[in-house]
Amino acid sequence: MPPAWVVAAWNRRKSLKESLSRYEQRCSSLRVELSDAASAVKAAQDAFDAVKANYEEAEKTRASLDKELAELPLVFDPEIIAAFLVEMLREVFKELSQGPDPLWTELTAGQYNYERAAVSFRLAGVCQRWRDVAMSMPSLWRYISVPPLRIGMDDDLGILHLSRVREVLRLSGNEPLDVLLTCRDVGCRVKNFTWFQLILLAIAQHASRWRRVRFSFPTDVDEWDLVMLRQSTPRLEEISIELCNGGLTPWKERYPAYLPECPSLQSVHATAVFVPPTQALTSLVSATIAVDEHCYTRLWQALQSMPHLQNLALLFRTQGLEVLYPAPTRPLHLPSLTSLKLSGYSTAISTWSPILHFPRLGTLMLHAFTAEHIDALLPFFLAQGVATTSLWIESESSTQTLRVTKAIVPSLDVFQQLEHVTFRDCTFEDGFFSHALNTSGHTASRIAWPRLKSIRIDHPPNPQALTAVCYELEDFVGDLTAFRSIPRRQGFRVSVTDTASLPYGFRAAMGYALGPDNCYFTDTAGVVHGADYSDGEISDGSEAAFTDSDGDADSSSDNDSDDESDEQDADGELEDGEDEGDAEDADEGAAEEMDGDGAELPEHHDPSAGASVEDEPATATSATLPLQIFVNGSDWDTDSPQDLDYKASDSDASDNEEEDEGADDDDDEDDDDDEEEEDEE
Repeated sequence: MPPAWVVAAWNRRKSLKESLSRYEQRCSSLRVELSDAASAVKAAQDAFDAVKANYEEAEKTRASLDKELAELPLVFDPEIIAAFLVEMLREVFKELSQGPDPLWTELTAGQYNYERAAVSFRLAGVCQRWRDVAMSMPSLWRYISVPPLRIGMDDDLGILHLSRVREVLRLSGNEPLDVLLTCRDVGCRVKNFTWFQLILLAIAQHASRWRRVRFSFPTDVDEWDLVMLRQSTPRLEEISIELCNGGLTPWKERYPAYLPECPSLQSVHATAVFVPPTQALTSLVSATIAVDEHCYTRLWQALQSMPHLQNLALLFRTQGLEVLYPAPTRPLHLPSLTSLKLSGYSTAISTWSPILHFPRLGTLMLHAFTAEHIDALLPFFLAQGVATTSLWIESESSTQTLRVTKAIVPSLDVFQQLEHVTFRDCTFEDGFFSHALNTSGHTASRIAWPRLKSIRIDHPPNPQALTAVCYELEDFVGDLTAFRSIPRRQGFRVSVTDTASLPYGFRAAMGYALGPDNCYFTDTAGVVHGADYSDGEISDGSEAAFTDSDGDADSSSDNDSDDESDEQDADGELEDGEDEGDAEDADEGAAEEMDGDGAELPEHHDPSAGASVEDEPATATSATLPLQIFVNGSDWDTDSPQDLDYKASDSDASDNEEEDEGADDDDDEDDDDDEEEEDEE
């Protein structure tokens, strides 16, 4: 048995170990608690600092508001208001009431502006002195408009609208008027629309003072409803006459002559009825005319009255009229015409070719149902296509695409000066592009379009069509390179969107033919890739020119590695024509691309802008004639064309933008409650 002191020492050692284990556990637990407490203290300090900063900022704002609130009564001090000179008040009132109307920037897209209609009444309601000044200023009451009228509206509301219109007409004195009157119900009829008739009658009595007018009529408008247009309108500058459903009223020979006196007329838009001018419209430079039944003679008379016309669009709505109405014998000479759009199908243009003289026609836009319709225009091409540098081909049908066949190449072969070609909503026969290169024996001296600088293919109908186009372009680029003897990787740019639909190997083939730095492909997410893009890698250091999903053109240097990426917008001037506004952005941005030697490529021509001599791209040397190819596989909404749209020479180019008429009819019911509350106010 061990000694007692050994046993005592062993027990002491065991007790100390147990105590040490307990304190180690205690320290570990306290260490965790200490860490949590430190984190809590830090979080509390951060929260405290944030609250303190917010408090200080709120205190500054409160002090500023308190000071402003204390000074605000001085603004309404009757003595200060009374000290305003009458001349000063007049200038302030004029500034408030005659500024640009943001809801009526386009003649054909105007909407009722509640703020503009109410500003005169608000100024007149401040005090008696301001009321006297406002009531003595006829220029303060030029705006005549009411909210879109509806069948079944309350009589009380109708009385209020009519009374306000009559009062504003009285207060406006002899000032020129801006009139905007529209109806909302698509199926309504004039005969059942009492309040519309009464308000229209009140406005018609002041036709001699009309300056800017827009009428949107019910669907059954006829010549008796438009009798007001037979009055003298010496101050009229702009007028729009349309149906609320965006339709067209058929022409009738019994229609009288409208707008007999309008010396100041600058812009006319009419779909409700064809309005032939009764005097020479020498200030007009752009006209869009729907050629419906029984109006060929009127059309010819209208064109004869526009000697300075620069942009013309003819929309043929009925086939076979050339049989009933033969070509006129008096020649039509439009020396300034640079842009012509032919929509629909009619052989009248070809029949008229011998007496048409368009010496400066640079842009031709063809909206056809079939390729045969284009082929039927060969006599016109032969007579007028000598100076054409830009060609736009598009499907006229909204439900089917245009099939472009090799059979029309001989007809298009007459455009020897052609530089820019655009196809929209089209599919192509196999070999079309290569066939267009050479129409007689495949010799380098006989290329269909020897001066071609750009090809644009917009809106293929489906991914399969985009794939087919890509295969066509692959063969086309190879053949064209051989025909022009252009070294590989020089003088070409290819831009394609929607790469998800590209056929396998297309990017590699184009990169081999043109060089990776000249080909750029944008996927559906807007990410641009080079021609040698593979497994997330793209060529570094390449200047990219591409179109995104919205059609906007950008210049960028893109790298999916960690290389630096810079993106620079290249927004061009946006000028919307009939349907071509979306394509223009990409064209102008792509025009800023640089060729292989650092020279700037020529600007891609915009057909909607009208081909003026000043806007034509510079001619490249025949040895290294550059070519830009654009393929846009993205979808977008197309604007519906207008039927008659005259534009004056001093109008802004943006007036060419077409209104998608009747587009707001679908959401009429959703807006009725809000509009009724606004009307009552």
